[in-house]
Amino acid sequence: MFRWRSPFRIGCDICFYGDPVKTVEYAVRAEKDGFPVVSVPDHTFHRPGYGEPPPFDAFTVLAAIAVRTRHVTLMPVVSECLRRHPVMVAQAFSTMDHLSGGRVALGLGAGEAFNVDPIAEIDFSKPFTRLRESVELIRRLWTSDEPVTYKGETLELRDAPPIIKPLQRPHPPIYVGGMGRRVRRFVGEACDGWMPWLYTPETYRADLKEIEAGCRAAGRSLDEIDLGLNIRAVVLEDGDEARRVAEPGNRIALALRPRLLEALGYPELARMGEMIWSSTFTDDHMARIREVARRIPSEIVERAAIVGSPDEAIEQIEEFKRAGVKLLALTLMTARFEETERLFRERILPYFAEES
Repeated sequence: MFRWRSPFRIGCDICFYGDPVKTVEYAVRAEKDGFPVVSVPDHTFHRPGYGEPPPFDAFTVLAAIAVRTRHVTLMPVVSECLRRHPVMVAQAFSTMDHLSGGRVALGLGAGEAFNVDPIAEIDFSKPFTRLRESVELIRRLWTSDEPVTYKGETLELRDAPPIIKPLQRPHPPIYVGGMGRRVRRFVGEACDGWMPWLYTPETYRADLKEIEAGCRAAGRSLDEIDLGLNIRAVVLEDGDEARRVAEPGNRIALALRPRLLEALGYPELARMGEMIWSSTFTDDHMARIREVARRIPSEIVERAAIVGSPDEAIEQIEEFKRAGVKLLALTLMTARFEETERLFRERILPYFAEES
């Protein structure tokens, strides 16, 4: 039985790029605060236009967190099997599962151009096929005591001896990120959880229909899927100040989700924007993204985030919960991390613990 089969949870996604030590320390704090899930992003490169320091290696940081914590579930939000071969991903997470005492989950997506473009050897032509085959291969490596042979369109393994097995049985849960129809159908057909990025409650509820269709095709129930969501959060005693702090980043994030903009009724802005998976963050690209961000109407900027006072945040989280989210992985923005963390510890997490 997977650890996540429990009531609604709020996770803490910790994003101190360029400072792995601080990231580990804040993960330890998050466990003490009562967050049941701690995640980190997984990037390799940040171009200057991205606006962030060079990233740390997510797997190394997760392993360090694993040996400093005792209860939280740990996961990347999300990794992929382009920069790392799925054999190495399977081996790393089996190892981390032992180091953590069986507390890891694997988050995988189809990849992002800004992470893979500089590496000439990486083939980014079939990202969804690579994702689907990687999930299949990792599961086989985790569960087979016999040599594994696998041949797909993007992956081939010949008579590979068994690797170290994870502590969890049958294996750690695999969450898949991504918002496209094929990905959502795949989640319903074959995955343990969904961990997309940036939705409003209304659009999240609508996109669950494709996951339900995948479940029906595979003879599964939607209850078998841990329905997650990764969005940004700034919560301050002064709700107006929280909105001021959060607005620039929230606008940029929305500009990187053109399908969401289209679903919200802004097709012209959607055509100007670009999905984050294909983004390169060069100077001309960032200029276009900033123009889209500037033109997004103010009334929708906060709909895809948790922003405001503690009472406002509770109401917003309740909306996502009613939309079907079971695991809300909140990226507590570093500019006001400490106050946001304190308010979650003192006000928001206790509220949802009592509600459960």
